[in-house]
Amino acid sequence: MTLLGGWGFCVLIGLYFVVDVWGVWNGAPFYFVGMNSILVYTLHEILEGNVPFCGCNQVEAHGNYMTNNVGGVAIWICYMFYCYKNNFFVVL
Repeated sequence: MTLLGGWGFCVLIGLYFVVDVWGVWNGAPFYFVGMNSILVYTLHEILEGNVPFCGCNQVEAHGNYMTNNVGGVAIWICYMFYCYKNNFFVVL
């Protein structure tokens, strides 16, 4: 736990310098998802197993499972980018 916490802290320091101090990277695609994090969490829980892919329990090979999950994340990111471009934000 300490080792993983330490690595997470090192990654956070690295991203702080790359994004905030040096301005090399603007944080995309995490920026788009973070602007509507409540929406993506809620939709993921409501639509679990249905959108964007269903039948995850039937996948047996690791490559198929990985492709299925990466595709699902990519679709959520594209949807959050669409919401960002249309200025649709869910705020509490």
